[in-house]
Amino acid sequence: MSRTEQLPWSLRLSYAAGQFPEGIKSAAFDFYLLFYYNQVLGLDARLASLAIFIAPVINAVSDPIVGGWSDFTRTRLGRRYPWMYAAVVPFALLFFGIFAPPSGLSEMGLFWWLLVFTAATRTAMTFYTVPYLSMGAELSSNYDERTLLASLRNVFQLLGMFAVLIGANMVFFSASDAYPNGTLNPEAHASFSAASTPLLVIGILIASLGTHR
Repeated sequence: MSRTEQLPWSLRLSYAAGQFPEGIKSAAFDFYLLFYYNQVLGLDARLASLAIFIAPVINAVSDPIVGGWSDFTRTRLGRRYPWMYAAVVPFALLFFGIFAPPSGLSEMGLFWWLLVFTAATRTAMTFYTVPYLSMGAELSSNYDERTLLASLRNVFQLLGMFAVLIGANMVFFSASDAYPNGTLNPEAHASFSAASTPLLVIGILIASLGTHR
């Protein structure tokens, strides 16, 4: 296929589906993470905020490094796919772990768990996201096609966020006799992360396998 021809919809949607995991992660981190550690687990808000602040700083260093590694990778799988495939399992497990800390941790134990797992989850996501976004510009040299791919990516990111903000509240954080405010239920957060984990894996694999040809 010429790089200037229109891409088939199967390829467009496969690629765009790769943004779905980012939508899930972003919504979970932005709307639940601080609340969970502060209001549910009792971590001091200053410590929780500090841990969540430090993690993106680490990403500011890791993002260009991963981008350079991906650009200069030469394998039978190409430049992007080795990193995308390698990120699947670590990203999923780390995302699950951040919402399932061991019981009995001290306040500083919770702080370090939050800091390490937040930074590690973001870094694992970097190993997928940076090659994934770079690949989008390589699927076509046609300006309109690239614009469409970017638009579809945004749609799937919103779908991932809505799945968390609407679906999670209906399924996992609904009110009960024990917890009129369902988001205060510690077990609900672990169940939410356990249910989200396979969705992260599926989204990454659809984008990777669906565009590999």
